[in-house]
Amino acid sequence: MKDTSQRDKPNQFVYKGKLYKNVSRYKVVGLTGSRNECPTCDELFNSIRAFEAHRVGQIGVDRRCLGVEGMLAKGMAKNAAGFWVSIPYKEWE
Repeated sequence: MKDTSQRDKPNQFVYKGKLYKNVSRYKVVGLTGSRNECPTCDELFNSIRAFEAHRVGQIGVDRRCLGVEGMLAKGMAKNAAGFWVSIPYKEWE
């Protein structure tokens, strides 16, 4: 999971190595359509399918986020915009 130290500072976050202050993450990152951000691990996902693929375990019992290694092991990858996808573009061809 990501370092959440920035989460403790309101209206402040890091995206692609740049610190943003007092600006909506939605405007900077472009969370439109089915793109989303996990409220638990702060990772960004290109689709609801990719988001759901990174959540494992039984709801209410041991539900949790996969780490980067777990997502890579499932065949997931980050696209050029920095969003996790469930099927990398090269596999579409």
